[in-house]
Amino acid sequence: MASRKHIQKQLQGLQTMQVLTQTYAEIAALRMKKIRESVVISRGYYSGIFEIFQEVLASYVQKARLLAKKKRGGGVTFLSHNGRSVAVLFSSQVGLYGDIVNRTFDLFIEEVKKGNLEATIIGRYGMALFSEALPNHPVTFFDFPDEGTNDELFAQIARHLVQYESIELFYPKFKNLVTQDPVQQKVSSEPPLDIEGGTVIKYIFEPDLDGLLVFFETEVFKSVFEQTIQESRLAKHAARIVAMESAREHIQKSLDKTLIERTRALHRIQNKKQLSAFAGLQGFQERSGY
Repeated sequence: MASRKHIQKQLQGLQTMQVLTQTYAEIAALRMKKIRESVVISRGYYSGIFEIFQEVLASYVQKARLLAKKKRGGGVTFLSHNGRSVAVLFSSQVGLYGDIVNRTFDLFIEEVKKGNLEATIIGRYGMALFSEALPNHPVTFFDFPDEGTNDELFAQIARHLVQYESIELFYPKFKNLVTQDPVQQKVSSEPPLDIEGGTVIKYIFEPDLDGLLVFFETEVFKSVFEQTIQESRLAKHAARIVAMESAREHIQKSLDKTLIERTRALHRIQNKKQLSAFAGLQGFQERSGY
């Protein structure tokens, strides 16, 4: 049976945790509100830009008669690539984001284990999970912040990733406040259109097609990367709100039980005092001859 002192200490700990979870939830809500609208609106824009880029690539392939290169498995690209593929996990620096970070990691590690993808991880928490799951597997790690920007580190990550022929992005995506899903997205220089038999939109290229496509491919990759970071952050903020609300409910239940225990402990103490007082009175009466 817990002592009154132990119960009081437990109450203080629960109350502190309750304040912390409420604070984390409020901060996450403010951050989510700040970026939610821009991220959701940007989805359509970046999707449209990427579709145009793919159409331009397909149009160029048809115009330049590069079908033989495509059949050999090469991509149509104007940047220098290494011919390899990489899986990129957008994780987090810390936990307290519910299960979305772990579910995204599970999707990522399943693909890496197939053996045809190199591994790149953004975020310390994801790196810790990877080290436990595949301790001897080579991996490139970037210690990117959960909040704010780091232009120099962003440029380092971009330079590392742009060398790959094909990039598989793994990140959590916001659906609504209570639902966030792990997503796998491919970024490749390979046109998805069937340029041999399908309809290809014709473009007029001015002033220089090769220079235009170098710029286009670079900017498309940069835009997709930036959008992915924001998508990941939005989903994690929403997941943290849900996780903190769930934690607060559990803490409140524990508080209610602990308060009942404290009331019972106080009653026990009062009963002991009353019994002691009664015993003292009875002894006094016996000594006094009453």
